Amino acid sequence: MNTAARITAFAVALAATFAVTYGVGQAVGPVADSPAQHVEHPVEQKPDHGTGH
Repeated sequence: MNTAARITAFAVALAATFAVTYGVGQAVGPVADSPAQHVEHPVEQKPDHGTGH
């Protein structure tokens, strides 16, 4: 197998892989119905043990 045939075979295999994954992605659809919501968590305050150190 010469170099040109190997490169062509690789390109065809790569294109087929992307085509299959695109098709599966279109068939399955999005994983979540709505975008993720950002939730803010309260910041924990460290207790003040004095400033005498």
